[in-house]
Amino acid sequence: MTSDRLYNNPHPLSGGQKQRVAIAHTPVAQPKLVLADKPTASLDSQTKRDVVDGIQGSAQKEGCSVLRVTHDSRIWDIGDRMVHREDGRLFDWKRE
Repeated sequence: MTSDRLYNNPHPLSGGQKQRVAIAHTPVAQPKLVLADKPTASLDSQTKRDVVDGIQGSAQKEGCSVLRVTHDSRIWDIGDRMVHREDGRLFDWKRE
């Protein structure tokens, strides 16, 4: 986000801009666990990678865990462990 939006109220911000603000705010709270439900749903493909890489980097730096839920196969490769849910059961996702 650019500095020209620094003092804006949230109403004129786009959905993607609001989402990036929320994600950027997460490390400030220093959580032990971040629950990210579709954190990149409103973002373009390059910004998705940047956001998920940023979440992972912050988590490693702060020593917290991230549980990320997504249907976006373009960011499935980012993470230490992936699980897949099918018919109410969780399975370890096999990397190929």
